[in-house]
Amino acid sequence: MLGLIDADILAFRSCFANETGMYSVFDKTGRVLNYEPIRYKKDVLDFLGSIGKTEEEVDIRKERRIEPSGKVAATVKATVDYIVNSLDLADYHMWLSPDGPTFRHKIATIKPYKGNRKEENIPFHLPYCRQYLQEKYGAQIIEGYEADDALASEQGEGTIIISIDKDLKQIPGWHWNFVKEDAKKEYITEEEGLFRQYIQVLCGDSTDNIEGIPGIGMVGAERLLLTEFGGPTLDAVVLDEFCKDE
Repeated sequence: MLGLIDADILAFRSCFANETGMYSVFDKTGRVLNYEPIRYKKDVLDFLGSIGKTEEEVDIRKERRIEPSGKVAATVKATVDYIVNSLDLADYHMWLSPDGPTFRHKIATIKPYKGNRKEENIPFHLPYCRQYLQEKYGAQIIEGYEADDALASEQGEGTIIISIDKDLKQIPGWHWNFVKEDAKKEYITEEEGLFRQYIQVLCGDSTDNIEGIPGIGMVGAERLLLTEFGGPTLDAVVLDEFCKDE
């Protein structure tokens, strides 16, 4: 079987696995209050409670601690080896998204594609990791297309998509979540893929700033589509909902 690997996910996870954010707490005079750095914000709040302070009374600072790039490369290798061995792959291909805009930005005429996202938290070693994936593992970049577009177009007989992106479950064929513990291969039929696609068409995707039909949520979309699921008029059901206000 040929593995189709989402290298965007692989790169981000490998980089973030090798950096941590540590918190220090200072009083208003600049004196440090915690003797050891604190990793999680909830533990910062617990610490403040233990010393009888509120967030307004202190200065909380977060420092990013980064491992050497070699550890990122080692994490990539361990993950790829795990994928290949778990699925007994004969071979694999992987894709990265380009740095610039894609066709999705061009066709998003109602709202900017991903325009609701604040400045993303980019891991320090991401540029290195992207280059490493291209040089060591042959990761491909197709200008104008995101990595998941490439995965979707390459999916076919004898392939399996390897990603954690739920949107790819709209694509028929074999899928595997390489992050979820004890995850099994999952086969998506054409009907199941189409159903998931139309759910998103009706509901939109707030993560990517894509609007759906006002007033239709997940439950309503499922109820609407289940009445026609697998039938010849499924396209007409969705089109009818979009045309109601015209």
